[in-house]
Amino acid sequence: MAGAVGRINALSVALWSGLSIDEIGYIDLAYAPPFSAAWDIIHNAAQALRRII
Repeated sequence: MAGAVGRINALSVALWSGLSIDEIGYIDLAYAPPFSAAWDIIHNAAQALRRII
């Protein structure tokens, strides 16, 4: 649940700011090896969507 809350917060800020799919694909998110990977599902999803559209 905590991971979902963080992702929702990040995406809501991105949408409110008017970021493009390209910008969301490379947005800077917190990175701490024990807790998160360098590439989050937000990055992966945005980059996959960009390849489709």
